Amino acid sequence: MIRVAIICTLLYFCINISTAQWTNNQNASQVIGQPNFITYNNSTLDGAIEIVLDVANGKAYVVDCFHYRVLRFAYPFSGSPITAEMQFGTGAYIYGQNSFTEVLGAAVYNDVLYILDNGHRILRFDNASTKTNQPNANGIIGQTSYTAFSSGTSDTKFDSPQFIYIDGSGNLWVPDQGNNRAVKFSDVNNKPTDGTATADLVLGQAGFITKVSGTSTSSMNGPNGVCVRGTTVWVSDTWNNRVLRFDNPSTNGVAANGMLGITSQWGPTQNKFEMPSDLEIDDNGNLYVSDMNRVVIFLNAAAKADGANADNILGQSSWTSDAAGGDANGLNVNWSEGLAIDNANNKLFVADLNNNRVLGFTAGTALPVELTSFAAALKNNVVELQWSTATEENNYGFEIERKPLPTPPLKGEGTKGWGQVGFVEGSGTTNAPKQYSFSDKNIFAGKYSYRLKQIDHDGKFEYSKTVEATAAEVNSFGLEQNYPNPFNPTTVIAYQLPITNRITLKVYDVIGREVATLVNEIKEAGYYSATFNASKLSSGVYFARLQSGNVVQMKKLLLVK
Repeated sequence: MIRVAIICTLLYFCINISTAQWTNNQNASQVIGQPNFITYNNSTLDGAIEIVLDVANGKAYVVDCFHYRVLRFAYPFSGSPITAEMQFGTGAYIYGQNSFTEVLGAAVYNDVLYILDNGHRILRFDNASTKTNQPNANGIIGQTSYTAFSSGTSDTKFDSPQFIYIDGSGNLWVPDQGNNRAVKFSDVNNKPTDGTATADLVLGQAGFITKVSGTSTSSMNGPNGVCVRGTTVWVSDTWNNRVLRFDNPSTNGVAANGMLGITSQWGPTQNKFEMPSDLEIDDNGNLYVSDMNRVVIFLNAAAKADGANADNILGQSSWTSDAAGGDANGLNVNWSEGLAIDNANNKLFVADLNNNRVLGFTAGTALPVELTSFAAALKNNVVELQWSTATEENNYGFEIERKPLPTPPLKGEGTKGWGQVGFVEGSGTTNAPKQYSFSDKNIFAGKYSYRLKQIDHDGKFEYSKTVEATAAEVNSFGLEQNYPNPFNPTTVIAYQLPITNRITLKVYDVIGREVATLVNEIKEAGYYSATFNASKLSSGVYFARLQSGNVVQMKKLLLVK
C-alpha cells in the first residue's frame, strides 16, 4: 500500500464580496420628484421617463417628458425635498435649439449630454455639468436643422428612436424603433455636430436603407433599449417579446448569439416579457430589463441559456403579475421605465412614469463565494481533495493547482512552480451549501501543495490557502487488488514501480487468453492506476498480470453482470 502523510488544513474565507444581492419586490430606499412614497402629483415631474447618472461629475439627469425638459440634480441625491439645479429645455413644446417636444431619453459621456427628442433627433450639450438654465444645444444628430423633425431610413436619420445609450468606449447606441434596428455611432463625441454624423453599424437590418421587421435572430420588431458590457451588446426587441444578445458584433445585420425571453410569446412570467424596453447592466454582468410595471433582473446574464428564467423582480410580488402600483415598491408605467445603475453604491434607479417620480433601490449585502473547508486525503493511491462552500455569487468554477509539477510539466506551469491539474464547475449564485471534490491520480513520490483558484464569470479570481500531501518513495514492485471487486463493468487496478522500466499490464481469462492490454510502455518510478472496462466480456474470473523485466505479479478479478 502506498504510504502518504497528509497534512489537512480547514479553511474559511470570503471571495468577491463586491456584488449586489436583490430581494424580490423590495422597497425603494429613495424617491425623487415627490416628497414621499405616497404622493404622485405632477408639479415637479410630469412623466418621469428616464434617468442618467454622471457619477464622475456628480450629476444626475432626469427626463421630465411632459414638461418638455431635462432636470439636472447634484448626485448623490440629498436634501428633503430633493431639488434640481437647473433644466435643459424651455418647458415649451417647440422644435428649437434649446427646446423640445416630448423628451424620450438621455445619455452622457465625458460631460457631454445627449437628449433624445420626439422629433427623430438627438441634441448635444457640451460641458453639461456646468451649463446654466435653458442652454442652447452644441450639436444635433438626425436632423440638419434645429427646427426640422422629419423621419428617415439612412445612416444619418431615425424613425421614432427610443432609450439611447453610450457605452464605456464612448459609442452611442440608438434603438431606432420605427426602422426595426439598433444603430451605433462610434466615438460619438468626435462626430460632426451639424446633423451629418453617420452611423457605423446597424443591427436588425442588413444595411441602413431597409426597415423590415422579423422574428429571426438577425431581425427586430420595434426595439426600445440597448446596453453594453465589454463587447457584449444587449437589445430589447420589444414587439418580439425578447432581449437579444450580440457577442462583439462588427458586421451589419449579424445574427444574435442568444436571447432572453421567448420570441413572440407574451408574458409576464419568470422567463417571458410583455414589452421589454430600457436595459441596464452592472459591472458584474447582471442585466436589468424594464418590462411594463416591473423590472426583472438576470444575474450573470451572458451565461444564461436562451429563454432562461430571471433571478429577481422589482415592482411586483409575483412573476405573473403586471398590475400598476405605488407606495415604496410599486410602479405605474404601463409602457416603459428608464433605468440607471450606480455600481459603486449598489443602487438601481427606476423612472416611474405615471407616478411622476424616480425610485432608488439599494441592493443588500452580496453573497460571497464563502469557502468553509478544504482538505486532502489518500484513497486508493489517489489524493482526494474535498471542499465546501456556504454561499456563492457569480462563481464560474475552481481551477485546481498543484506544486511541484509532475514530470513532464503540465500546461500552465508558472514561475513559482504551480500548475493546473484540473477544473471543477461552480454553482453560479446560490445561498445553499455546496460540496466539491477532485481526484489527483497523477502523483509521484514527493511533497505536494494544492490550492484552489476560484474564478468569477467575469474573469476575476482569488486563490485559497493551501493543503499539503507527501508521498513516500516507492521501495517495492507491487500490484494492488482491483477496486471494486467484484465489479461491473469497470474497475481500477493500481500498481507501483520502484524504478523506471518498461512495464506491461494485461488481463487474461481463465484459460490464459489475453483479453486486454492496459499498459505497455516505459514508466518512471511512482504510483499508477489503470481502468479496466469489461463491458464486452462475460461474467467470470479474470487475471490482471503486471510485468517489469523478469518480475511478475498477478491478481484475480471477478466480473459479475
